[in-house]
Amino acid sequence: KPPPPRSGFITRKELESLCRHLPDYLSPFVRFAFLTGWRLSEIRGLQWRHVSFESGEIRLEPGSTKNGEGRVFPMTVELRALLKNLRDTHASINLTPTDQPVVVMDSDRMWAKLTPSVFLNGGEPVVYIYHAWRKAVKAIGKPGLLFHDLRRSAIIDMDQRGIPRRVIQDLV
Repeated sequence: KPPPPRSGFITRKELESLCRHLPDYLSPFVRFAFLTGWRLSEIRGLQWRHVSFESGEIRLEPGSTKNGEGRVFPMTVELRALLKNLRDTHASINLTPTDQPVVVMDSDRMWAKLTPSVFLNGGEPVVYIYHAWRKAVKAIGKPGLLFHDLRRSAIIDMDQRGIPRRVIQDLV
């Protein structure tokens, strides 16, 4: 007999609590997952070349998603603020081999060459989140919550904000 479908999800209020219990580098990663409903592997692989502040879009290339199709997510005000904050943080710690500050251009293409990965931990792409995640979900009283449950949470949040279900389906 197949197991019942999962029902884990969190609200925006619980997201805030969860992020307070995460390391600083992981909080934006989790917020991004909650806002977009994207999979862990899709977020890990996100690079600045996929982010365009000019067109206001975040793109996943064909072949980088579970179904192999590309995807475009429009930048909401919240996503834009999150990504700009990450970009500014990267610029403040990113040094050239001569220890001179990197001049960050507004051009999305130039930025992508300087710091390819969007989500970093100590200058390296975020890869392993398991222990920090387990500790944080336990701290908020939801020890069984999976990272994948953020997809369901994002869908519920979008639906409650009145986004049509067909549009949500295309976004996530």
